[in-house]
Amino acid sequence: MFYIMNLFVDTTGKFLVVAIFDKNFILIDSKISEIKNKADILPDFLGKILLKNKLEITEFTKFFINLGPGSFTGCRIGLTFFRTIAQLNKKEIWTCSTFNLLSFKIHENKQYFIDYSEKSQFSAFAQNGKITSKIFEIKKKTEKASQVNYNLIFLNFDKAKKLFKKEVDLINIFPLYIK
Repeated sequence: MFYIMNLFVDTTGKFLVVAIFDKNFILIDSKISEIKNKADILPDFLGKILLKNKLEITEFTKFFINLGPGSFTGCRIGLTFFRTIAQLNKKEIWTCSTFNLLSFKIHENKQYFIDYSEKSQFSAFAQNGKITSKIFEIKKKTEKASQVNYNLIFLNFDKAKKLFKKEVDLINIFPLYIK
């Protein structure tokens, strides 16, 4: 049987986030957990949500991945894991940045802060899902980290999918980690 399913994943911040959408981008299920060592947990975390929904990873046609910025390791985990699956199974990868997600449906041009270590952050201005400034590094954290409203994104994924761009060269997708 051929399925058109869509999977969203974000491993860049303090949360491990996975969401399953049908072909019309209607939310089927999601799981958000605060997890530090995502590399060790991601396969089981994903396996549990797939099992719960009686799905196989091969039933997905598109993977929507946040490339960061965020933690150094976190920015690489989701990309590496799902790029491997996409290459082996000829699936599509769509990518966006954390700043795109943070500013989804926010009409004012606002400054956002993303922790990448205990003491340091990245910052940029964004509005309506688009980055409006350069991304810059803050060596000494001064602001509380901005939080993505995943529930808003999941309930409006038919619109949020426009934050992502389709990648045509899977080998040349790189995490957004500014150093």
